[in-house]
Amino acid sequence: VDSSGDLSQDNDKLFWDATNFRLGVGTTGPSAGVDIVQTATTRGFQVIRNVDQANTEALAYFTDEHPSSTQATVRIRNDGTGDALQVMDGSSPALVVDGSGNAGIGTSAPKQLLELNGGSSALQFQMVETSTAWNRVGFKKDGSKFHIGEPSNDGTTSFTPILTVDMDGDKVGIGTESPASHL
Repeated sequence: VDSSGDLSQDNDKLFWDATNFRLGVGTTGPSAGVDIVQTATTRGFQVIRNVDQANTEALAYFTDEHPSSTQATVRIRNDGTGDALQVMDGSSPALVVDGSGNAGIGTSAPKQLLELNGGSSALQFQMVETSTAWNRVGFKKDGSKFHIGEPSNDGTTSFTPILTVDMDGDKVGIGTESPASHL
């Protein structure tokens, strides 16, 4: 530690600003509590948990406990051409927000503002009516037919169509999966 209270080390790699209580990694002018500046093609920050037991705690917490805070708790910024956010389950994409703002769930390359890919033809949304009752509405595409209906409580065993549009025959049916006439 030098006379000003700063750690004496290679300040270009690790710098402690004792006056402002800031740590700089890769910078001698940290502008936050911990400021990491990456100048190589390696990861700038990495946290790895390697525990061979079930863990009940998240790997990382970001908490803003001040009741009058008006700022975002987490902000992700990408000035390059890559995705702004990737949430992975192993090597499979769970959620991707690309550089143009398109969001994808279940896809690594969303082509629209929101693209959902559940790996099957049915998408289900669940809405809370009360704290104990659930109402479900489902959207299902089956060949040339598009259905709006009610999935079963488990979301997998049945689907009761309320409205069906047969895009191949330009027919619409209410309460049927096989519309016979035009609307």
